[in-house]
Amino acid sequence: MTRRRAGEPRARGRLLVPSGPITLRPDLDASGQVDLVHALRLVHEDWDAQVARGTVSPAVISMYRQASGAMVSFAAAMGVNTVGQVRPNLLVRWVHTPRPDGDPVTLNTRLARRSAARAFFLTAMRLGLTDQNPADAVVETKRQSRYVHSLTDAQVRRLQQCAPHTLTETKTPAALALLLLGAGTREAGHVEFRDVDLLHERVWVHHGGERFRDRWLPIDSQWAAEAITGRMKALLMNATDTRTLMGTALVYESQRVEPTAVRRQAAVSGAVLALMKRARVYEAGVTRPESIREWVAARVFAETESVAAVAERLGMASLDGAAHIVGYDWVSEWSIDVPAPEGRSRRRGQ
Repeated sequence: MTRRRAGEPRARGRLLVPSGPITLRPDLDASGQVDLVHALRLVHEDWDAQVARGTVSPAVISMYRQASGAMVSFAAAMGVNTVGQVRPNLLVRWVHTPRPDGDPVTLNTRLARRSAARAFFLTAMRLGLTDQNPADAVVETKRQSRYVHSLTDAQVRRLQQCAPHTLTETKTPAALALLLLGAGTREAGHVEFRDVDLLHERVWVHHGGERFRDRWLPIDSQWAAEAITGRMKALLMNATDTRTLMGTALVYESQRVEPTAVRRQAAVSGAVLALMKRARVYEAGVTRPESIREWVAARVFAETESVAAVAERLGMASLDGAAHIVGYDWVSEWSIDVPAPEGRSRRRGQ
């Protein structure tokens, strides 16, 4: 336990980076004279080896693989085919490329893309493919604190009204229900039939990544209880083998590909985002699926007046982070509001 975080410390691996002068591979005449697609394969193989050794989180590498692949495809479409041809201006264009539906990408997406590009070139440097990292010149202004924009009660009611967009639709309402209970989109994608305990009105959420604890969430909403029950009944009716039903994902349906954490989260996020647009509560760069959990945080804090209760509901380790989400400035409320002694100045604790 630390002064600002509760629970056991989480192991956080770091990507291996070059150490010392860069030594190019013997088969290269100059830095970067290697095909981008070939370099991508070499980098991905190295990342997979690092995951196998436990050097870095598989979730991080999964994101890096997806983003770096998109980066190489974008470069090829721009006529750039070697590592050395990639310039900062090309990466800036890729980082800011809109979503497939035309919506602008959020700051978080831009930062994730830049991070993946930096990781790609760092590993390429370590492998002796290049001695340059053009992603270092890509600048994005990072927010000083987490962006928060909770939905309103009226917006949540509109989501509930629009969730079953067909008479037999049960998956989207159940996904919304899990978020309204406090699950993240990644956690919702991992919830299985056996994780729901209707008798005791609770659901076990897990696989939230390094930032969130596995935990029980109370099913404390009648609407959520009905949505989850309806989904379970639909799965039960359509099950061909009841022996495998318990391990069936509640709101994620695999599309004949490996159901990775990234794919599960993307599927849930996509479904919830489509619902938000259908209910007209989505505003690009302002509201997003996480706005639903921020509404949950506000509700829990209003009911309990406890930051710890908010942190537990969302699975957060940082009480400071939970306080920020609900807008509770505990420092101002509890500090002695008098000037510091002469010659001293206030500063945040280390």
